Amino acid sequence: MGPSQVFFYVWPASLLPTPGEVRFKGSRSQAWAAYCTEPDACQPVEWGKVAFADPSPDGLVRGDWTLGLAAGRVLRGTFEADWLALQALCG
Repeated sequence: MGPSQVFFYVWPASLLPTPGEVRFKGSRSQAWAAYCTEPDACQPVEWGKVAFADPSPDGLVRGDWTLGLAAGRVLRGTFEADWLALQALCG
């Protein structure tokens, strides 16, 4: 896997305006994240904030994230991802 990685998934309770942000606790109410040092060595975060800029014409969204781990450790970074403006329905 190489260097440490952060994974996060966001599913806000309502449509996410951009620019915008999602704040969450580890309860998975609106998002979930994990910090991994190896493929099988991941730990869930205790809280997080993911901020999104407006999607660009090329279909990408950029933003930044802040995640809190156990023992007060805080990680920060930026991201670039495909913007998929859809609403998932589960039932």
